[in-house]
Amino acid sequence: MKIKFYRSSKLFVKFFISYLILLCFSLTIFGVVYTKFEKDKIDYFYKYNISMLEQSKHIINNYISEVELLVENFESNSVIHSLCNGTRSLDDFKNNNYIDLTRILYEVKARTEIVDNVYLYITGKEMVLSSTGVLSAKQFYNTNDQYKKMEYSDFLANYLNDFHYKKFWGTGISGKLGRSYITYSQSLPRENYQNSEYKLFVQLNPEWFSNVLNPVAGANDALMMIVNKNGEIIYKNNKETKINTKSLVGHLFKSSDVIELTDTKEMITYTKSKEDNGWIYIVAVSKKEFLSEITQFKYLILLLSAGYLIFGVFLSQLLLKKNYRPIKLMIDKLSKNADAKNDYLDEMDFIHSVVDELAASNKDMKNVITKQSEQMKSDALWDIISNNVSSENINSMIKKFDFVFSHDNYAVVVVSAGDIENYSDDEKSVIYYAINNMADELVSTLYVYEKLIDTSGNMVFIVNVDDDNEDAFIEDTKFVCTLLSDVMTKEFSIGVDISISSLRKGIESLSNSYNEAIAALAANSGKITDYRDIQNNRSLKMIADIEEYIDAHYMNNNLSNTVIADEFNITGQYLSVLFKKYKKENLQNYIARVRVEYAKELLKNNKYTVFQIANMVGYSNDIGFIRVFKKLEGITPGKFRQMHSNK
Repeated sequence: MKIKFYRSSKLFVKFFISYLILLCFSLTIFGVVYTKFEKDKIDYFYKYNISMLEQSKHIINNYISEVELLVENFESNSVIHSLCNGTRSLDDFKNNNYIDLTRILYEVKARTEIVDNVYLYITGKEMVLSSTGVLSAKQFYNTNDQYKKMEYSDFLANYLNDFHYKKFWGTGISGKLGRSYITYSQSLPRENYQNSEYKLFVQLNPEWFSNVLNPVAGANDALMMIVNKNGEIIYKNNKETKINTKSLVGHLFKSSDVIELTDTKEMITYTKSKEDNGWIYIVAVSKKEFLSEITQFKYLILLLSAGYLIFGVFLSQLLLKKNYRPIKLMIDKLSKNADAKNDYLDEMDFIHSVVDELAASNKDMKNVITKQSEQMKSDALWDIISNNVSSENINSMIKKFDFVFSHDNYAVVVVSAGDIENYSDDEKSVIYYAINNMADELVSTLYVYEKLIDTSGNMVFIVNVDDDNEDAFIEDTKFVCTLLSDVMTKEFSIGVDISISSLRKGIESLSNSYNEAIAALAANSGKITDYRDIQNNRSLKMIADIEEYIDAHYMNNNLSNTVIADEFNITGQYLSVLFKKYKKENLQNYIARVRVEYAKELLKNNKYTVFQIANMVGYSNDIGFIRVFKKLEGITPGKFRQMHSNK
C-alpha cells in the first residue's frame, strides 16, 4: 500500500540536522569546559597568592616589630641614653677606641638572627661605629656594596645626614649582589630625631626575607616586591619588570586586591600592610607566561575539535543511514494496517497516527481483559463462600487469582445499600461506586481483604485478620462501619445496612461466615449488626425454653442433658456450654435446685414421707434425694420438716 506524505524525506533532513546540532553541542561543551578551566586557574592563582601574601605579611610584620623593639632597647641603654641626651660626650669613649659603644652594638646584633649588622653614625664627625670597629663614612659606603647603586654624595646627603624616623630602604636584587638588602634607619634620640647627632642603621638579614617571600614568587616564577607608600622598592627578587612602581602605588590604593595591567599584561596580586610603614606586598606574573600551558592546551583542543567536527559530519551521515533504515522498514510494515485514504505530514506523523490507533485498540483490549479477570476473581470468591468448591481446590484458586490472604483468621462483612429500588441504573452505579470507594478506604486501614458483589447486590468483604481476638475485631470493624454509614448518610442521604460475621479459623469457614453475615443482615436489628447480637437473642430464648421445659418435667427421674438436648435438637455438649454461659451454673445443678425447691414446699406438709417426696420430685430413692438436699440447703429433709412443722 502506498502511503502519501505532504513533506517526503523531511525526516531524513531532520535527523541529519539533529546530529549536527548534537555535534555542535559537544563542541560547545568543550569550549565551556576550557573557559571554566582557564577562569578557575586564574582564580586559584589570585586566591593562592593573596593567601600566601597575607601569611608573608604577618611574618615580616613580626620581624619589623622585633627590629623596632631592638632599636627601642638600644636607645634605652643607659650609655646610649646618656650619649644621646648630652650627659656624656663622644670624647668620653675615644680613649678606649669606642670599645664600650662597639660592644653595645655587638650585643644588639647578637640578640636576633634577623639582624645582619648594626651601625651607629655620628653626624658631625662623619664617623660610623660598628660591632667590629670604627669606620669613616666613606669606608662605610665602600664596604657595603648594596649602597653603591647611588653616588657617594647622594648617599651622604639622603641617607647619612638626613633625619630618619623608622625608615626602611632597600636595594632590590642586582646582578652583583645576588640578593636584596633592607636597611632600617632611626635618628636618635627618637623624641627629638630632627635635631639628632646620631643615627642607628640596622642591616636586616636578607635570607630571612627571601625564605618568607620566595615561596610566593617561586610557585609561578613571578615578580615579588615590597614597596612603600611612596613607590620606593623595599624588596624585590631577581625577576625583571617594566612596572613603574610609583604610578602603580597610586593605582593600588584605589583598587581591590587583584588587578591586571593593560600596558604590561601582568597579573598582579597584592596586599597592604596596616602597620605604620604602609608597605604593599606585590606578586606580578606575565599573563602570557602564566597561561602558556593553557594556551597550548587550547590550541590542542581547537585542533582536536576541528578533527572531531570533520569526523562527526562523516559519522552523522553513517548514523543517519543506519538509523533511518528501521524507520523505513517500520513504515512499510505499518502501512499494511494504515488507511491509505488519509494524508500524513511526514513519516513521524504516519507512525504516530498508526501507533495511536494501535494503542487505543490495545487499551480497549486491556479493559476487556481486566473486567473479565475481575469477574473470574469474583466468581472464584463466590464459589468459596458458597461452598461450591472442595477444600483441596481452594489453595490452588488462591494462588491462581493471587488473593491477598496471609493469615488464618477470617470474617465476612456485608454492606447493603438502603432502599434504592426507585433510583435509575446510573444513580445506582454512582451509589455503589461511592460505597465501594469509601469502604475500600476505611477497611484498608485495618485489614487485608477481597471483595465481590453477591447475587442480591450486596457488597461482600472477605476480611483476613492477623489477630484471633474476636472482641477487638468486632469493636474495630463496628467503628469503621459506623464511619461508612455516617458518611453515606451525610454526603449521599443513603442509608446502608452492615452486618458482621463472627471471626473463624481457616478459609474453609468462609461459607459459614457468609451465612452468619447474611443472617445478621436479615435480622435487621440495627444499621450495623453483629452476628453475635442475634446469636445472643436466640440463645437467651432457648435458655428460657429450657428452663420452662425443666419446670414442666423435673419430676421425671430420667431428665438429663441428653433428654433435654434431644428435645431442642442440639448436642449435649452445646447445651452444657450454652447453659453455663448464660446461667453461670451447670445444667445438672440447676435441675437439682428446681427439684429441691419443689421438695421444700412438699416437706412443709406432713402428708408425704421423705421417700414419697423424693419420687415426686424425680429421684428414684430417698438416699440420693437426701444427699442433694443437704448439699444445697445444709440440712437434711427431715430436719427441714422438723424446723418448719414447729412454726
